[in-house]
Amino acid sequence: MKILLKILKKPKFVLLQILSFVFLIASNIIGLGIAVVSGKWLDDFLVTRSLPENFTTIIILASLISFIVPYASSMITNLISEMLAVDLRKILVEKYFSQNYEIYNNVNSGKMFTIFTNDVNQIKDIVSRIVNSLISAIIMLIGSTALMLYFNAKLAFAVFVVIPLILFVAFFIIKRLGKFFKEIQKKRDNLNKVIEENIKGSMLIRV
Repeated sequence: MKILLKILKKPKFVLLQILSFVFLIASNIIGLGIAVVSGKWLDDFLVTRSLPENFTTIIILASLISFIVPYASSMITNLISEMLAVDLRKILVEKYFSQNYEIYNNVNSGKMFTIFTNDVNQIKDIVSRIVNSLISAIIMLIGSTALMLYFNAKLAFAVFVVIPLILFVAFFIIKRLGKFFKEIQKKRDNLNKVIEENIKGSMLIRV
């Protein structure tokens, strides 16, 4: 964790994280804004049977903006995760070759292969997907809650009653997934070990 934070504190990562965060906030605000405006237009249409002037132009521009802003945020986040993976692998390689020779006997190469590939990819996915999804969910929750309280407080309180149940189910699922993840990691280590032994065995047979 310390190594990860040390990498993310570098100026290039800080700048990219700020840009990604700004685009992410803008994306969620735009999404909420489009929902509010669309609802108002629908209410007006049901009463007056007419749409605002330049309706088509506004819809096209709103669609383009709602696509470009999230796409920019996603691209920046993916760039951060790829740069992070490169730096992590460099640190792991330097650490690996600076260790005492005994480590090569105590740690099987399948385990090391998993660390260099799968574990780094897992960290990369957390940075590129889970963190963004979590921040986006928090922003949407706060924004949608404020809008619900503004438009219909009774409906908002009805939703609040359901939220604890959803959180409980989510926590239960995540806890269960954690156990499965550990099992998958162990099986992946064994698989990499078997593959390596088979490759070495085939080379020995050829010799």
